[in-house]
Amino acid sequence: MYSPSSKAKALFFIGFMVVTASARLVAQQHEPITVTRLYTASDGQTHAENVEVKMSPATIYAEADASQAVKVSEAQFFRLPKGKVQDWHNPAHRQYVVTLSGRGEVEIAGGQKILLSPGRVVLLENVSGKGHITRSIGSEDLTFFIVPLAVR
Repeated sequence: MYSPSSKAKALFFIGFMVVTASARLVAQQHEPITVTRLYTASDGQTHAENVEVKMSPATIYAEADASQAVKVSEAQFFRLPKGKVQDWHNPAHRQYVVTLSGRGEVEIAGGQKILLSPGRVVLLENVSGKGHITRSIGSEDLTFFIVPLAVR
């Protein structure tokens, strides 16, 4: 029966720690933060594009990055019960919507559907035109954190 020496055990442990630390570094490298932006185009329809949030070194924390600050007017939580649908509508104002729990989808022009799952950030700027449909499609309520932007 093989019994590794103390040295072999130590080398294995050090190797394991290096691989684990390396995996953490790779996982925490500067992955882009992406926001799905919904906007009204000249055709009056809602369209979507993915926009990368620009980050730069933070001034108050070493080794941290930050985006530019966005002026907001308020914030609120919103819950759409499972299976519910908000038919065609527009947001009252420009706002960020962050999905906290549940699953859903937003339907826009041409039947395109944007899936909503925890962590998804959507910037709603389609305050005019046909708007969009929001559906709670999962087995649980769809909850959001809504952050309306200050009026420009």
